[in-house]
Amino acid sequence: MLQLGTILHSKGFSITVAHTQFNSPHPSAHPDFSFLPLPDTLPDHNSSTGDLVAFVWELNVNYKARFHECLAQVMEQQGLEDRIACVIYDEVMCFSEAVAMELKLPSIVLRTASAATFLARTSILQLKAEGYIPFPESMSQDLIPELYPLRFKDLPFSVFVTLEDLVQQLSTCTNIRTSSAIIWNTIDSLEKSTLAKIQQQCQVPIFPVGPLHEIASASSSSLLEEDSSCLAWLDKQSYNSVIYVSFGSVAFVDMKELAEIAWGLANSQQPFLWVVRPGSIRGSELIEVLPKGFKETIGERGYIVKWAPQKEVLAHDAVGGFFSHCGWNSTLESICGGIPMICRPCFSDQRVNARYISQVWMVGLELENELQRREIERAIRRLMVEKEGKEMKERAKILKEKVELSIGEGGSSKNSLNELIEIIIEKEEQRQRHQRIVLVPCPFQGHINPMLQLGSILHSKGFSITIAHTQFNFPNTLNHPNVNFLPIVDGFSNCNVSSVNFIDVISGFNSNCKAPLQELMAQMMEAKEYQDEITCIIYDECMYFAEAVANHLKLPSVILSTSSATNALSFHTILQLLKDSHISIQDSMSPELVPELQPLRFKDLPISNFNNREDLLQLIAKAHETRMSSAIILNTMNCLEQTSLVHFQQQCQVPLFTIGPFHKIAPAASSSLMEEENSCIAWLDEQMRNSIIYVSLGSIASMKKKELAEMAWGLANSKQPFLWVVRPDQTDGSEWKESLPDGMEWENNLGRGEIERAVRKLMVDREGEEMRQRAMELNSGKFLRKFRLPENAKMDHVKACMENGVLTVTVPKVEVKKPDVKTIEISG
Repeated sequence: MLQLGTILHSKGFSITVAHTQFNSPHPSAHPDFSFLPLPDTLPDHNSSTGDLVAFVWELNVNYKARFHECLAQVMEQQGLEDRIACVIYDEVMCFSEAVAMELKLPSIVLRTASAATFLARTSILQLKAEGYIPFPESMSQDLIPELYPLRFKDLPFSVFVTLEDLVQQLSTCTNIRTSSAIIWNTIDSLEKSTLAKIQQQCQVPIFPVGPLHEIASASSSSLLEEDSSCLAWLDKQSYNSVIYVSFGSVAFVDMKELAEIAWGLANSQQPFLWVVRPGSIRGSELIEVLPKGFKETIGERGYIVKWAPQKEVLAHDAVGGFFSHCGWNSTLESICGGIPMICRPCFSDQRVNARYISQVWMVGLELENELQRREIERAIRRLMVEKEGKEMKERAKILKEKVELSIGEGGSSKNSLNELIEIIIEKEEQRQRHQRIVLVPCPFQGHINPMLQLGSILHSKGFSITIAHTQFNFPNTLNHPNVNFLPIVDGFSNCNVSSVNFIDVISGFNSNCKAPLQELMAQMMEAKEYQDEITCIIYDECMYFAEAVANHLKLPSVILSTSSATNALSFHTILQLLKDSHISIQDSMSPELVPELQPLRFKDLPISNFNNREDLLQLIAKAHETRMSSAIILNTMNCLEQTSLVHFQQQCQVPLFTIGPFHKIAPAASSSLMEEENSCIAWLDEQMRNSIIYVSLGSIASMKKKELAEMAWGLANSKQPFLWVVRPDQTDGSEWKESLPDGMEWENNLGRGEIERAVRKLMVDREGEEMRQRAMELNSGKFLRKFRLPENAKMDHVKACMENGVLTVTVPKVEVKKPDVKTIEISG
């Protein structure tokens, strides 16, 4: 982080470091920075290395309010020439993002571990959800699907925290929420495919700007005093002869392991520089614990210090190998020095790094078993003397050259750094322009949710948000403190909307709300308190009157479609088929397939359940005419609806932007129009994994008493645990649970109906297991199942493609030549 600060300062930015009093850097070592001390109130024992993860977690719980207060004071004192452009925070200090959002500041994440480690950490969450974790010892050597070359034993678990706590913390730290970019201390040439995979999963740009220590030759930020006398000793050693040994600032060993390392070094007959950090040996202090006779054996061949200036050591010509715990900083410094490694990972990301060092970049050896002097001696000789080690040194030299190219002019890290600076400046310019977007949602639950989520996303990108909402179903503004609300007089009262059918309500909104919105918008544009420039109006496709208002006020407008792309395409197709007289309204209940919309039948089209279909079609025609709007936003994903989106784009004259799912990008405060009953979560916690069928028919659909009774007994007879939402007024003419059938005690032996069979097919039968597998694959974006290829398959020509969530694999086969059969006539 301090190295990044130095780089940004060299580009013209003023730097303020907000730091806990615990382990705070000395300001005199960084004269170009301002320091903002955050008061400590945590007990000293929580900051010990043995409880490191718990300590960081406590920081997130306790420091948000303090950071908010300190940063708010800084903002009050700042002038126009020294405004805060953004907050850059370490990925584990998640509270910083929330504070930045509350103070309406852009935020950017700094990830200090490798990209491969991040992918492995997110995989822990996925593997836990799929039941692979915790895994038995027999699986520890198995490769993890999609994470080659990592095995289950290489996953970055922590020795300081339970699996449950780790999963909770990973869920928090891997979620960037409203942050607008990710800075990574890595190099594109080193982790190109991994970074590309992560970028596909991210909604924000990634900037691999490493190695930071090479770009910023800053003064030392070491928390321990460095013993530079070792550099003079190195000056006396032969070229590439010294093995450097250091296990970082956190890892520790026990007395037995220390003795084995000592004698392994001694017996290797190789010169070595060994860091024995104070407090790194369990139950003992420092060098006095070295084995008896060790110093006499090594003589001048070894040099032992409490802490070394590692960057200078690894850059020294005498050093030819690095015996390391493989923390990411040490790994990068070794690669930049062109130094091959002996890997002895201890915990967390070190296992991932060691695996990549030995198996992907092939510039190191990994010691996987219990530390033994003979194995250590053998590894040192393999690395420093034998042919295998010379080949590793050659590969390490090539990696070093690639790194040097990446940080040079036109290199990938240099370019990423320039792009990062541009985005920081752009965010600040946006804030100075005070750009505002006005959102016009349709006032029903399934439409309000995505619009508010889109508002949260746009607010995180620096826009001010105003929501123009009908008086009907007006949201609770306290749930959305970062949004301004404008109430539109809609001509309805809550009591009479429920008595009017849906089509008439939407038509009424479009007739009644145009003039009030136009007047409110004009007042807003003239009012002095609104200094923001209105960038555009984004309106729900059902609220098409907003487009006319935007056109009148000469403002750009964009449509939000809250349904699927397939649904939108079906509306367009219906209108075209009716226009061309290929179908009539009476066809809408036909089981025949719809031309151009397979597998949809006419009865599947989103008009079949309406009695007044002619009125609906008129509404659809108005809602789906883009008129002057300049784009359409869809709450969907390309991987899910690729074909439908292509066909839809062919029919549209404006670009489509598929940026869903909104609820995953912006987990906003609840926008529910009804009170949520959270007691069901505690009940779910008591149930078995994958055992519950959840039943909810949404916020509008209703059913007859007979249908409710059939559903109730179908659930009861399925013998499957269920969570059922019975919405108030969901049953025609009845109120809530009173409409359940008499004698409904959730245990009954009535014959199974269609609902019972459907529940069992989904929850118990093989068909349901396959559906759950496909659902997990759609969620993860990966094909998780294994299948056997034919023995005569041409492996180099196997092709696979994913379209609309369906994986198609083409397997060319080697033609098997049939044996020649000759007919021999036998007579006699």
